[in-house]
Parts: sequence; structure tokens; C-alpha cells
Amino acid sequence: MRGGCWATYLRFWICLSLRYLNHMFYYWFCHYRRLFIWLSPGIYGFVLFLSPSPHCVRSR
Repeated sequence: MRGGCWATYLRFWICLSLRYLNHMFYYWFCHYRRLFIWLSPGIYGFVLFLSPSPHCVRSR
């Protein structure tokens, strides 16, 4: 696999994961964000911590 293919493949899975999280867990993320960060250490938690929550802001 070349570098470009890898990047596209990773991007595809990240988009898929984000879409899945959007549908399944967005309410929980908005209300229990810190709990999720605490339960998911490493890069996943770090990404969650850094990523903005437009849905949370919009619903207020």
C-alpha cells in the first residue's frame, strides 16, 4: 500500500466512525463529554477533547 492509499483508507474509516458516532452517541457526548474522555484514554480521548461540539452549542 502506498502512502496516498493509506491516507485515503484512514480518512474513509475516520469519516465512517464519525458518522456512526453522530448517529448513535451524539446526545451522550454532549451531556457526558468528560465521562467519555475519562473512559477513552489515548488518542481517541484526546481527539474527543479537542474536537468542538457544534450540536451541543446549537441545542442550547
